Amino acid sequence: MRSKKPVIFYFRSLDTVGRDDIRFGLLHFGTFATHFKKHLNLQALDFVPVLGMGAGPLYDQAERAKEFLKNHPQFQKPPGPIHFFGHSAGGLVAKLVAEDPQYQKDLQSLITIGTPHRSCQAAEWAASLPEANPKVGFLYKLFGYDFSKKKDLFLSFKKVVEEEFRFPKEVLTGSIICAPPKEKWSWLYRWIHKIPVMKDFRQPSDGLIQKDAQYFGDHHWEFELDHIQQIGFGGQKQEFLRLCTFLETLWLETENFKEEAPSPLQTDQSLRSRAISFNASFNSARDAES
Repeated sequence: MRSKKPVIFYFRSLDTVGRDDIRFGLLHFGTFATHFKKHLNLQALDFVPVLGMGAGPLYDQAERAKEFLKNHPQFQKPPGPIHFFGHSAGGLVAKLVAEDPQYQKDLQSLITIGTPHRSCQAAEWAASLPEANPKVGFLYKLFGYDFSKKKDLFLSFKKVVEEEFRFPKEVLTGSIICAPPKEKWSWLYRWIHKIPVMKDFRQPSDGLIQKDAQYFGDHHWEFELDHIQQIGFGGQKQEFLRLCTFLETLWLETENFKEEAPSPLQTDQSLRSRAISFNASFNSARDAES
């Protein structure tokens, strides 16, 4: 017999301004959860976006997420099992929350998608930009985006990546890995990667996060979605619908997934070694440029 209605708490991807919806100038594209709420079966499960995470270092966002959960009735008195689901930086925030014993009660799974668990080249680039490439930093500043004021945020990625996380063995952990061929990327990421500064961006990736950085937990599943397609924007609708169907099955039948043999990649420490090696070479190159 199927268990009680599961509650999924969704940790959104990074918004350096700290908003819970997606805006570009006067254009409003809905929330980070818009397409999940549209295509998931909300009669079978509750999908709750974690609101008010704000901006700033990931540790600060995690504390705000804890406050949200602490005051949310479906977390305090859940009607069924609880699941954490994080996209991109939201996956790191979800890990920070889930490692706190106070937030482990009733937690059945922690799943991430497009999350930089092992390294984050984009955050490293952003943190170093004002010093490594002041001309580019100045151009961004003219358009109202000051990288120097957000340095603590970008540096916090490295701290979280280097942290050792441990979760109760009863919690299913896993990551959804995305690194589609470039011809399947949205126009946004195809355009971004035409910019000269992106020439050193490692591939394969989802357009923002390298594939080898996305591995986390005991289980791994692959989908052909770029970083923005992972939340339902930018095309690849059928693949996004396939993702939603998979997530529904996972959350409704978690015990069956726990019984599956863990992916052999969970013990592949070479991925972390390659990430550390890359970080060292990246920093050396950056120092040489400056």
